[in-house]
Amino acid sequence: MSDFAYAPDFAVEEQIEYKTLVSEFESGVEQRRQKWSAPLRTFKLVYRNRTAAEYSDVKTFFTAKLGALT
Repeated sequence: MSDFAYAPDFAVEEQIEYKTLVSEFESGVEQRRQKWSAPLRTFKLVYRNRTAAEYSDVKTFFTAKLGALT
């Protein structure tokens, strides 16, 4: 991320979510399958006390990168 100059004010929070299907049969046996090939990761960045120009830079960067796509 060399083209982004601002660091978050606090530590980055990350959540990891897995999608697992659990099927229980009448015999009591369970079968588990993963629905996603990779976990869904959600990041939370906190930016406080920023100027309107800095906020605009953060928003423009996020929009240019298509969110988490690129």
